[in-house]
Amino acid sequence: MPTLELSLSEITYTTLRRAAKQRSQPIESVVEDALIAFLQPTAVSEKDAGNGSSALLGDWRRAKIHIEAEAWRSLPAATQHSYGEDFVAVHNRQVVDHDRDRLTLHRRIRARFGDVPVLITPAGSPSPREFQLMSPRVERSS
Repeated sequence: MPTLELSLSEITYTTLRRAAKQRSQPIESVVEDALIAFLQPTAVSEKDAGNGSSALLGDWRRAKIHIEAEAWRSLPAATQHSYGEDFVAVHNRQVVDHDRDRLTLHRRIRARFGDVPVLITPAGSPSPREFQLMSPRVERSS
């Protein structure tokens, strides 16, 4: 793996160290996730666009969930099916917990990881999940 050496201010380093401790992951992973989130193009809603830092935080949160979803989808089908009908929680590219009840799992994950984005998804659903939207609006065709 290529190596990059950075010089950081004490404030930045302290912030990274605190985030790594809060997320229970090494500083290197926090930096890598932050860089991926910063460099990966994502759509920003109009509501977020006016908020500057809140838009960046929203982008980072969405990017982290996308990373976790990709990690879940890359697991062998046998591993995914081993969780049956449970919901699984994926954090730092690993399944960290599972439960039949989504709310119970959510509460445990929130208590364990705080406000860090963690993917919670049904283990038995197709990946990626498909949605069909039905609209009551009728339009005239020409």
